[in-house]
Amino acid sequence: MIYNDELENKIKDLFEEKQANARFLISARREKIYTEIPEIKEIDDAISREGINLSLSALKGQEYVPVADMNELAEKKEELLEKHGYSKNYMKDVYECGVCKDTGFVNGRMCDCAKKEMQKNMLEYSNIAPSLLKARIEDFSLDYYPDTADENGYSPRDRMGYILAKAKEFINDFEKEDVKSLFFFGNTGLGKTFLSAAIAKEVADKGHSVLYFSAKQLLSMMTDYDFGRIPEKKQLCESVFTTDLLIIDDLGSEQQTAYSISTLFDIINSRLLNGKKMIINTNLSPRDLHTLYSDRIYSRINEFFTLKFIGDDIRILKH
Repeated sequence: MIYNDELENKIKDLFEEKQANARFLISARREKIYTEIPEIKEIDDAISREGINLSLSALKGQEYVPVADMNELAEKKEELLEKHGYSKNYMKDVYECGVCKDTGFVNGRMCDCAKKEMQKNMLEYSNIAPSLLKARIEDFSLDYYPDTADENGYSPRDRMGYILAKAKEFINDFEKEDVKSLFFFGNTGLGKTFLSAAIAKEVADKGHSVLYFSAKQLLSMMTDYDFGRIPEKKQLCESVFTTDLLIIDDLGSEQQTAYSISTLFDIINSRLLNGKKMIINTNLSPRDLHTLYSDRIYSRINEFFTLKFIGDDIRILKH
């Protein structure tokens, strides 16, 4: 799930801070209780001695006969806390997550609390434009699409309702191996970019890594990296091939050169071969796509689930 060192370090630092806060709180509560209830310090000292003596005996291979009953000491401590108005777990209930004790891991596996933190921060590293970070699938309104039927009995609203259903299906079945990548095409202003960003949000919320680029931005970055101009982007460029979901927005807006077309094919082909999902959206028709790009790219995109957006420019309607 983690594909970015900066994100990984952020989560690591977060849980180190949580643990530091817990240690401080434990120390503060212990000092407070020891001052108010000296008997509890005596109990803790007794428990500590028993533990030390047991360990020393084990190291020497000797059998240890307890001086005090540990269970009785623990019960006495809880009784004293409750008697003085505290919960019986007051001195140890200091963690935000009682399951992993704010370490982020349980038995070597990421705790649910850490997964949630990952999900909250995932989109920050997705490269989605700030204006699209709030895109939600439920905000994709069909009201902007005409409901006048064509000669076949279908309206733009019907068609876009079908596309919206397919988008939700893609999100719900994202983990399945047989789910096809999506290819959105149609005129400008019909919601392709918004729906792509909304899908990205939903997929990231499920704990998957997402990268979002315009075709121009992606191919410019990959070209600069390949020619050694941005070595600091090594991990990001490698993540283009490995991230769970790669979204390429506005295909056709980039400068088309033999090198950029070859790079685009390498990205699409590698991801398809490795079962990595994509969303590509463009204003180009399939015929335009075939004309501008190589047969190899056209052939690979034919393996996507193709969806045509129709209707009127929403941006004009909103103004």
